[in-house]
Amino acid sequence: TSGHRPNQGCLNPIVAKIPRGSILWPSDTAAVVGGNVLTSQRVVDVILKAFGAAAASQGCMNNITFGDSRFGYYETIGGGA
Repeated sequence: TSGHRPNQGCLNPIVAKIPRGSILWPSDTAAVVGGNVLTSQRVVDVILKAFGAAAASQGCMNNITFGDSRFGYYETIGGGA
C-alpha cells in the first residue's frame, strides 16, 4: 500500500477563479433565472474531473414537486456519480 487513505485530501478547500460577467458570475443586469440545478451539477462534475476524483454524474439535478390547493412542496435532488 502507498500509505495514503482513500479519502485523503477530499475535504481540502479549493479556490475557484470565476471571471466577472461569466455564467457563474453574471452582471446585475443579466437576464438569468433558473438553470441553477444544471449549472451547479456541471461545475461539480468539472471539478471532480479536473482532479480525476470521480466519474461524472448525470450532469443535472432533478426536481420533485407535489401538493394540492393548500400545500405545495418542491425539492431539488442531486444526481448520482
